[in-house]
Amino acid sequence: MVGKLLKYDMRALARPLKFVILGIILLALILTVFMAIEMRRIYNYNFENDNSLTQRLGISVILLSILGIGAGITVTIVFIHVFFYRSMFSDEGYLTHTLPVKSSTLFFTKLLSAVIWMLICIVTITFSVFMVLIFGTSETGLVNKDMLFAIKDIFLSIRDIGMTNFIILFCLQNLLGLIVSILQVFLAITLGCAIANKHRIWAAVGMYAAISTCRVIINGIFTVGSSFLSVLTPIDALLGYGTVRNDLMNALNITQAVDIIKNVCIIVGCYIWVNHLLKKKLNLQ
Repeated sequence: MVGKLLKYDMRALARPLKFVILGIILLALILTVFMAIEMRRIYNYNFENDNSLTQRLGISVILLSILGIGAGITVTIVFIHVFFYRSMFSDEGYLTHTLPVKSSTLFFTKLLSAVIWMLICIVTITFSVFMVLIFGTSETGLVNKDMLFAIKDIFLSIRDIGMTNFIILFCLQNLLGLIVSILQVFLAITLGCAIANKHRIWAAVGMYAAISTCRVIINGIFTVGSSFLSVLTPIDALLGYGTVRNDLMNALNITQAVDIIKNVCIIVGCYIWVNHLLKKKLNLQ
């Protein structure tokens, strides 16, 4: 049943979000073309042949494309949370909650589909950035070979200096941070709908502000703890038991591990809280 629900949620989100993804790719292609034109114009700059109107138009298109690509992540977030509200607490929620599955299963598929679509959007934007860097920054040829080799050298350097564990923890840390951000809004929407019969959106906004404040406090507590643990690590280098580079990497790993533990605790707490509200205090519109 989880697979069927997930398939439905993915398709429902795909209706608006596929246009967002296609829009990001299209804007990236436009940005790449105009960046390539601008790079060649600068490389072959000629005052007599320079057209100021064309130059301003090219720069305007580049700036608008960059803003459009950046706005893609915001639009994706909005669609995800609107879908969660409509499918769980509006008129559509009556149909959703009549399905022969637990409320926790419904919520899990909503969360999982949201995370998957956010990752799709992030991967698309990352791919777009690399495309612009490789194909849009060349002054003569189609591909900027220097940029291509520079990106390759960065990945090789990460492997050679032993930063693989750091990258793995970094990816896990940001993935959990993404889940926390989504759950934070889901919890705010659920609380707002549970305590208010009218003006639910404003109630959800108020709950989001309160949850954000609590999260800031929790982040501060864990930051102080991780800083204290990180300070202890480089002392070994001063005493001759290790190298400064290794100790600094260990300090970074400790900071990441503490942040991962914090995010896991927040995820578990928010998940349990939302499930409790859906089961005990469901208030449909």
